[in-house]
Amino acid sequence: MSNNNNKNWKYLTSLNLKIGDLVCVRYEEEIHRGLKASGMGHTTERKVDMCIVTELDLDNGYSQKEIKNKFNQHASLMFVKDQHNSKSYRYVGLHNPRLGSRQIYLFHPTYQHTWNERDLDHPSLGWTTPDMMRQKEKESNLRKKASAYIKNAKMDWKSKYGVMKEYNKYVEDLKANSPRYAGKKYQYDCACWCIEKEKEILYQKYSAVMCDLIDNRWDHNPKTLRGLIEDAIPLAEKEYINIDVRIGREQIQYDISFKHDQDYRYEFIDWDFDERDTEYNNIISNCPTNIKELVEEHYDMNPEEFWGTTEWYERNVKNSYHHTGRYEYRLTDPIE
Repeated sequence: MSNNNNKNWKYLTSLNLKIGDLVCVRYEEEIHRGLKASGMGHTTERKVDMCIVTELDLDNGYSQKEIKNKFNQHASLMFVKDQHNSKSYRYVGLHNPRLGSRQIYLFHPTYQHTWNERDLDHPSLGWTTPDMMRQKEKESNLRKKASAYIKNAKMDWKSKYGVMKEYNKYVEDLKANSPRYAGKKYQYDCACWCIEKEKEILYQKYSAVMCDLIDNRWDHNPKTLRGLIEDAIPLAEKEYINIDVRIGREQIQYDISFKHDQDYRYEFIDWDFDERDTEYNNIISNCPTNIKELVEEHYDMNPEEFWGTTEWYERNVKNSYHHTGRYEYRLTDPIE
């Protein structure tokens, strides 16, 4: 026999059922709340019947006819493929006290699951056990507590640190000049905006330095230009300085670009990264033990989600093109 177990069979055997065990059978019931004729006003409610295992054989194989003769009733093919000539079905019998009836359900270890069979582990139409329901409820409560802890931590962070000092100016500029980006109101969006503003100032500063260098300090020897730029603009990373010289009939064109020091501290950064990192670590360390793993695994509790931490800056700002973009200049020198 194939070792490719049917998924319902895997789940059934994981329940470890015995005669006399309780099984929680989930079902849906349509509840009408008026307006029945129009098809409106009705809802579906999930319910559970507590049933008792009264018959069970997962080891020996039977045909459908043998099952019918054995229990004097047709068996349910709700969870398994219908193979009329099969002689290897297994069965579970459940007594339902609410209905006052017994139902025999067929299963098979290897019949491939198809779309017209119900999933035995279906959250609203499948089976479970009281222990599994209690465990699931416990896990659900822990997730709710973890969510509440995360929500409170984010609210406390916002209350303690507020927004960046330039944030209001950023939002005003956003509304005035970029209406289609009106939703970009995160702190890291503001930080990138601040970088662009400061880079505009630095660009003009370096432009003046570059013009002075070309006009007054350079001896027009291409071999010395790189060294002059490195000395004149220490914050230009040496390995990322590119110089293209094009000689035309009437002028020489210099296309110069460089990447700015990536560890440069922009003036808008007026907070202490270490303080924010410590505060974040305290939030994690003070988390109750029973929900700590859930909290740590939640994406909303990643350090980059708390503005002002080192990781927040590294992930959201420093890795952005606003931060890594090159300074580019095109200077010309007439040929005399």
